[in-house]
Amino acid sequence: MIPLHDDIRSHRTPWVNYALIGLCSVIFGLQLWAGPGNGSIVEKLGMVPARLTAADDEQILVPDAMLVIDERGAIQS
Repeated sequence: MIPLHDDIRSHRTPWVNYALIGLCSVIFGLQLWAGPGNGSIVEKLGMVPARLTAADDEQILVPDAMLVIDERGAIQS
């Protein structure tokens, strides 16, 4: 069962948690504000696991997006 609360009081305010929640909310708001142009932001700033595991000289085909990623990590159509 998931605990909903406990009886032990915290002695400190969780400022880092609040900052992370606020940062994620701001980024999510910016993505919503970008509208239909959001796809290019996600393609450029999002992490593609294949970029980390590929050799330097091979090209990677991402089947979902049908994009080719070259050895420098640049996206080619």
